Amino acid sequence: MKFQVKYNPHSDLANLAQYQLDGIEKKQKSKDNIGLGLDMQACLISQAFLAEALVNMAGFGLFRENFKEKQSYYLKRQQVFSELSVEHITDLNSVLNALQSARNDLAHAKPSRYEYELKDNENEFAVFNRPFDDLLNVDFLKHTNKVLDELWLVIANNELIEEYGLITSAVEVG
Repeated sequence: MKFQVKYNPHSDLANLAQYQLDGIEKKQKSKDNIGLGLDMQACLISQAFLAEALVNMAGFGLFRENFKEKQSYYLKRQQVFSELSVEHITDLNSVLNALQSARNDLAHAKPSRYEYELKDNENEFAVFNRPFDDLLNVDFLKHTNKVLDELWLVIANNELIEEYGLITSAVEVG
């Protein structure tokens, strides 16, 4: 048997991010905090990958071969969002900026040395804070999930992008 398959990897990323978020919430409810920070970091990375994948999917759907996937993420977003009605999505750009910044901090960080002066309300462990630590909380991750779901819905309701193919499917051929 031979099949014509349309594969949508974005569903895998969305499912991964949702699965991780569900696990985080389950751990919090059961007071099982072992590895919770790492779970949140993994969820944040998955959400960052999903966000960029959605922008790329929308870009290819809207512009086909004229879409330049290798250009700056911010330029791609501008191009894609100029063609989509995303104004109603609360905090879309700030969430996407935060995700991209965290992704860059994790993927492109270089070892460095610096001086850190503790603020009056900080304990000495604050010297180990990473740039993305403020994003490692369930409220941000849940809000981000909601924002990405709303972006997905806008993309899925666009006829040009829908025609490009949003659903994984297989049809027997030959």
